[in-house]
Amino acid sequence: MSSFEKDQNFWTNFWNNNPIIKKPEPQLKVGRTINGVPINENLWNETISFLSGQLELNTDDKVLDIAAGCGLISVPFSKKVNSLCAVDISEELTKSYGDYNNITKIISDIRDCEFKEGEFTKVIFYFALQFLTMEESVLMLEKIYKWLSPGGIAYIGDIPDIYKMFDYFNTLERESQFFNSLKNRTPIIGTWYSRKFLQELGGFVGFENVEIINQPSNFFNAHYRFDVKLFKK
Repeated sequence: MSSFEKDQNFWTNFWNNNPIIKKPEPQLKVGRTINGVPINENLWNETISFLSGQLELNTDDKVLDIAAGCGLISVPFSKKVNSLCAVDISEELTKSYGDYNNITKIISDIRDCEFKEGEFTKVIFYFALQFLTMEESVLMLEKIYKWLSPGGIAYIGDIPDIYKMFDYFNTLERESQFFNSLKNRTPIIGTWYSRKFLQELGGFVGFENVEIINQPSNFFNAHYRFDVKLFKK
């Protein structure tokens, strides 16, 4: 197997085989922790409210949740919209959803998904862009643009900011873990992005407007992550 193929398969294997996906607490299942401590329920509810507002959700919306995990966003969003399609590579994670009449679950690598042009009014891609290479992120944004209907909004959130990398790897021990992960091709976070790259990429694929969103300062990862909101004309 080439080094490139190893990189491509790392996250696929991780989200199908890592023991965290069997943990009982939903935030632990998807690795949303700091020093092993998951986000608390009140702050997550605040996060959902913030994301709903940014996406301007309404009862007519047809939403696509990319890399939906165990439904932490899909389930509350489904109560606000007409229909929601949740895509994730891990069958184990999607077992957490329960039964919701307006949620369609698809077990698939997001890189392989195809939908009809203009099928969705809103797209959410949260805490997952990091699992794509920069090359793959170009292809994914092209797909998202195609899948959105005119006037649609895409929201890509919790993106690791490359200029704040060492606000996260902020001790000698964590720096050592980071550099060793590069040597061993076992990434700790995944791909780190610059705000400028995503602004320019959004324009390149056709979005009329691209807004960089700073997360509220009390949010779990606000010290080293940011969001992007994209509008299709």
